[in-house]
Amino acid sequence: MDNRKATRADLVKELWLRERNSGALVWETASGEKVPVKDMTDSHLKNAIRKMSEIEEYNEMAAELDAFISTRWG
Repeated sequence: MDNRKATRADLVKELWLRERNSGALVWETASGEKVPVKDMTDSHLKNAIRKMSEIEEYNEMAAELDAFISTRWG
């Protein structure tokens, strides 16, 4: 294997992997339980990703509505 100089992105990924593998990277459930990401099942990961996507979409729509209301009735 040839060696190559690590980039900033490589170091960021390495730090993320170390946090994940140590259990320091956690997901907080709706009930407040903290679950290490490394221990989440595939279905739990998919549901969490779906939920985060829904929240991001909702926040984008709310920001657009807020901007519309501010320009309209300011």
